[in-house]
Amino acid sequence: MLNACGNGIAIVNDVSTIVYANSILHEIFDYQPAQLLGQPFDILMPRYANYEHTSSLLQFLENEIRLPISGKKVFKCQNRLGDYIDVIITLNQINFEEQNSIIITVIEATEQHINDTSNKLLAQIIEFSHDTIFITDENTKIIWTNSISSKATGYNQSELLGQHPLFRANDGTDTLEIKQIHNAINNKKEY
Repeated sequence: MLNACGNGIAIVNDVSTIVYANSILHEIFDYQPAQLLGQPFDILMPRYANYEHTSSLLQFLENEIRLPISGKKVFKCQNRLGDYIDVIITLNQINFEEQNSIIITVIEATEQHINDTSNKLLAQIIEFSHDTIFITDENTKIIWTNSISSKATGYNQSELLGQHPLFRANDGTDTLEIKQIHNAINNKKEY
């Protein structure tokens, strides 16, 4: 199951020895999972970071809480060839094979940065669009709308929440276009 995860996963024991490594770690660090078993997790850390990593691990073991080693900061690790790789690492305590262990999740920072940047750009495009944009739940009730919708509808954004996107179109005007829009919304299709 952990091989299906999109992130690198390692499980280490209380002395930081790798007891499990999924196949994504191979893609990130250019090691086969079996090559990492029995190795200290520090094999993936550059020499200058070993102290920081060890102290973060000890802090985690003492507090037994989820700990992002670097938060949203980029942490440099090394692949098998010695090249640096930017990653985000988190730690969680688990019981693995009847022993207290730590699961380490590794996400490539470049991929995370691309996703974050894309999401921010998409949010700006939607917010500053000249078109009214409604996002609805599965019951076709508005759960979010961009700011232009207030100008277009005459309602503020909070008044639009919970409404059907065509709540104003039911004023007796029963045009073919309104029927087509209703049909598209009710059948979860584009219009």
